[in-house]
Amino acid sequence: MPGPCSIIISIFFFAPKRLSSANSCAVCSVEFNLKHKRAGHLFQNRYKSIVCDKNAYFLELIRYIHLNPLRASMVPDIDALDQYPWAGHAVLMGNRSLQGQTTEEVLALFGDTLKTGCKAYRQFIHAGLNAPQHTNLSGGGKRRSLAMSPALDKDDIFDDRILGGGAFVENLLGVTGNPPEEIRLLTLDELILNVARHFDIARDALTHPDKNRHLARARAVICHLAMRHLGVKGKELSQRLAITSAGVSVAARRGAKIAQSHPQLVDLAYRSKS
Repeated sequence: MPGPCSIIISIFFFAPKRLSSANSCAVCSVEFNLKHKRAGHLFQNRYKSIVCDKNAYFLELIRYIHLNPLRASMVPDIDALDQYPWAGHAVLMGNRSLQGQTTEEVLALFGDTLKTGCKAYRQFIHAGLNAPQHTNLSGGGKRRSLAMSPALDKDDIFDDRILGGGAFVENLLGVTGNPPEEIRLLTLDELILNVARHFDIARDALTHPDKNRHLARARAVICHLAMRHLGVKGKELSQRLAITSAGVSVAARRGAKIAQSHPQLVDLAYRSKS
């Protein structure tokens, strides 16, 4: 993740396509709620995401995202932006850290070493202050894509969900007419089905009382993944899995140990098994 930036009520992510912004926001919500012992929505209203041609727009998107606090008058100048704690720019400048944010990948685009890359990156950001802002990069489509890439032709294929055009869009749309499916958090029903398939258990067996050790292990995984990754409350799990609330807590702790030994189990919460 090259960097997030929050501005009052807006959050911008630029992330690899394997990690969607929906997934990012969902994971942030679960982590925040668990840490602060709260429940409910952390982000209001729907998120908006686009697919971006990295080769053509990567650098400009980084600059667009990281200059937002300055353009929104959240900080007075670029020196203050270097220290601003609510944007990824300060991380790239080496003034703070943020788990999950990529620095080496970005700075390598500006220099052979982190020191030279950091210096050239800051110059690139600074140059953007005086350069005309060609267009709003919060979406895709023909107008934005053409404004940023003169190499594209107005007769190329474009899509409002994609920042880019031509062959890049054709490859994404393929024969289905849709961009590649993003990773997403599953519902509790989907999670139960995934775990049932993984453990080769009938789905109904997981929702009825039974002390079978194999079933108990599967329930433990469900409790851990549901509470830790999906934000499902213990009361709902108690009702769905036919175990007591205390039993859900015990199962979740056991499931956490199982997931620690088998980290691939986390995937069961994010995508359906084919």
